[in-house]
Amino acid sequence: MKHQFYLFMIALLLVGCDENYSNEIFEIKSTLISNKSNHSDASFLTEDYNGYPVLTWVEKEGKDNYLYCSASFDTGETFSPPLKIATTKGLSSHHESMPKVAFKSNGTAVVVFQKRIPTPENQYAGVLLYTQLLKDGNRWSTPAYLHADSSKGIGRSFFDIVQLPNGEVGAIWLDGRNNYKNGSSLYFAKTNAENGFDSEIQIGEKTCQCCRTDIYVDEQKNINVAFRGIINDSIRDIVHLVSTDLGNSFSSPTVISDDNWVINGCPHSGPVITETSKGLDFFWFTRGEGEGVFHTSKAHNDGSYKSRDLMNPHARHPQAVSLPNDEIAIVWDESFKTNSSYCNRIGLLIKSKDGEGVPTYITPDSVDASYPVILELSNGNVLVSWTQKQTGKSQVFFKLI
Repeated sequence: MKHQFYLFMIALLLVGCDENYSNEIFEIKSTLISNKSNHSDASFLTEDYNGYPVLTWVEKEGKDNYLYCSASFDTGETFSPPLKIATTKGLSSHHESMPKVAFKSNGTAVVVFQKRIPTPENQYAGVLLYTQLLKDGNRWSTPAYLHADSSKGIGRSFFDIVQLPNGEVGAIWLDGRNNYKNGSSLYFAKTNAENGFDSEIQIGEKTCQCCRTDIYVDEQKNINVAFRGIINDSIRDIVHLVSTDLGNSFSSPTVISDDNWVINGCPHSGPVITETSKGLDFFWFTRGEGEGVFHTSKAHNDGSYKSRDLMNPHARHPQAVSLPNDEIAIVWDESFKTNSSYCNRIGLLIKSKDGEGVPTYITPDSVDASYPVILELSNGNVLVSWTQKQTGKSQVFFKLI
C-alpha cells in the first residue's frame, strides 16, 4: 500500500519541487515544515486513501502563492520533503478558507483553492478552482471551476471538502451570485467519476460571508453541514443541515444554539462538527450571551440539540476530531497579553466521554501562533499544525501529540 502513495508523491515531484528544499526527511524534533525563507500560512491536515497523514500549506514565492504538500508514512513521526503543486499558482489564501485536498476511494487527489479576481464593483470577487491528480498519474489537471456559474464580479470562498460515502468528493462553499443585500448563499456539488464536479445545488441562504464552513460525513453515512447563518437580518448564529441521500437534497437549516449574537460584521470564526457513539458534537465561537468557544451535541436520529456548555471563554477558531473511547480532541487559538503587545497561543483539550478535560497549551508564550488544524492518527495520537510568526515571517509548524 505504501508504494501506491509514493506514486502520488512522485507525480507531485514531476509537476515541480521547490529547489530551495533539500531532500532530507523532516524529523519530528524539528517542527518547522515550511521554507523559512518564504512567507507561509494556511495549513490543512487530512489523510490519503490509504490512511497516510497529509499536510498542506500555502507559500509565497515572489508575487505568487502555491500550495505545498507533504506526507507521513510513519504515523506523523517524520514527513517527506515538501512538494509544490504548480497548477495552484496565484491562489488566494485565507486562514479560514485555506486550499484543501481530499482523496477519492479510487486514489484520485482533488485540490480545491480560491483565486481572487477583484473588480471595481467588488474587491472580494473571485473564483473557486479545482485540480485533480488521477491515481498512478503524472500530472495535475488544468484547473476548472468548482461552481457552474462563472460570472465575473462575484465573491466565492470559505469552502470545505470531504470524501463521500460512495467514494467521490463533495464540496460546499459560500457564493455571492444571488446578490443578497446582506449575506451569501451556500452551495453543494460533488464529483462524478472523471468528469469533475457537477450536480450543483443551493442548500442555504443568508449566510455570514466570511466564516469557515464545515462538511462532515457521519457513521450513518449522512452528510452534515454547519455554517454561520444570518437570522432575522442581524443575528449570526450557527446552523446545521443534513443530507440522507448522498447530497441530492438537504434538510432545512436548524439553529444549534440560540446565542442571539447580534453583530454587524463577520467574526471570521466558523464551526466544526465531530462525532462520538452518542451522536454529533458541535464546537463554535460566539459572543452571544457569553463569549468563547461553546459545545453542543445531538443524538443520531434526534432533532434536538443539548443546551450549550462553555469550553473556553478565551478561545477562537476551534477545530476538533473524534478519538477512541468517545473522547474528542479540540484545538483553538487565544490571545494573551505580553509586556509590550498581544500574542496568540495554541490550546488543546482532550474531552472525555463524561465531558471532563483540562486545557493545555502546545505553543510557548514566547511565540505568536494561531489558526490550528488537527488530525486523528491511526494509533490514537493526534497531529496538530498551525501558523507561527518566525524571524519576521509567518511559517507553518506541526507537532505530534
